[in-house]
Amino acid sequence: MRAIPFMAAFLVVYVLMGALRFDGFSTAIVYGIIPAAGPLITVGAAAAGYAAARNDWQMLGFAIAVVAVGAGSAFAGPSGVWGVAGVCLCALVVCSAIAKVWLRRA
Repeated sequence: MRAIPFMAAFLVVYVLMGALRFDGFSTAIVYGIIPAAGPLITVGAAAAGYAAARNDWQMLGFAIAVVAVGAGSAFAGPSGVWGVAGVCLCALVVCSAIAKVWLRRA
């Protein structure tokens, strides 16, 4: 049951893609930027809300960072959004792992 809001947040991006394409937006936006940045923003926001409700501050910080990566990578344009999102997410995962190890040692 906990996964249903996350699935809805993920799927709504693709419904939005269809609506934007039907409304006449360019294919660079619909098929370039939205598929890369959209799921990061929507699922990250849903995860942030879930983490805030559970008082899980580490997950909340990670989810907010994922939303920031999604929003920031959208500015890289249709050709660079995937690369920027990939590099930033890799850096985010590495930093999260370092923080967890550091907190366990303390």
